[in-house]
Amino acid sequence: MTRLLSLFIAVATLFPGSVSVAQVYNPPCRFKGNAFVREFLECLKEREPRHVEKGKGYTRLGNKYEFGETVVRSFRQAAMYYELACDNANGNGCAYLARLYRKGRGVKKNRKKAAKLLKRAYLFD
Repeated sequence: MTRLLSLFIAVATLFPGSVSVAQVYNPPCRFKGNAFVREFLECLKEREPRHVEKGKGYTRLGNKYEFGETVVRSFRQAAMYYELACDNANGNGCAYLARLYRKGRGVKKNRKKAAKLLKRAYLFD
């Protein structure tokens, strides 16, 4: 334990801002499936209290890239931001990502994944 602590202190002093105690002891919340929605949302509330605002922000960024509002239109970037929104329990982000998967825009066309994302969107909203 003392070696781990001394290693952490050494890394933190060599690279300030690169490693935080929260990252070492609190792994990120992961969506494990429909049966674990309550635990996922509780984990987000505990570890990331602003997850609602972050999810909405990522959804807005995805919309900007999908429709080319003030940025160059990029479905791949839109899919990335929608996925981040979905990871922050934003149902709209999941639904928009499902639309991209269903149509094959910016991602490989996959109707099964689109259906799963739509179910996830329904659970979040």
